[in-house]
Amino acid sequence: MTPFDLTLVHDEGLDPSLRALERHAVRAVVVRDGALLLMRTADGALKLPGGGVDDGESDETALRREVDEETGLAVTAVDGCAGVVTEHSASRPDDAQPAFVQVSRYYRCRVGPGSGRTALSAGERELGLGAVWLPLPEAVAANRARADGPHRFVRRELAVLELLSQL
Repeated sequence: MTPFDLTLVHDEGLDPSLRALERHAVRAVVVRDGALLLMRTADGALKLPGGGVDDGESDETALRREVDEETGLAVTAVDGCAGVVTEHSASRPDDAQPAFVQVSRYYRCRVGPGSGRTALSAGERELGLGAVWLPLPEAVAANRARADGPHRFVRRELAVLELLSQL
């Protein structure tokens, strides 16, 4: 499978060449028995499990940590990079840089039993995040219905889910 490489600009008129604060993230693409492992918010928006890579942390270590924290499952194998999404957006007024760039790398993974316990951040708990297994067409439809909603990540995840559905 050829890895995808997408660039999204969230704020109209934003110059992607602006000096930016950059954040790196990893996301898990886990398919089992025809269903995709996803995180669902209380209002039904979906995202792939994952999150920020800490300073000094490898992508694989971050991926294992994030999947465990969000789902309570253990990553048993990382089977390669499925693709990258680079997002450009305006910074908040109190940020030192005029723009924000998030680079999310998506990895094909396998999971097995883990701790069974989640360790969600305050923001993740506020969103009501919980792990679900859904068929890919159902996930695409759910995020398509929420594409204009309050969660910026839906646009990114919808683009990735649509690409995955073409493979």
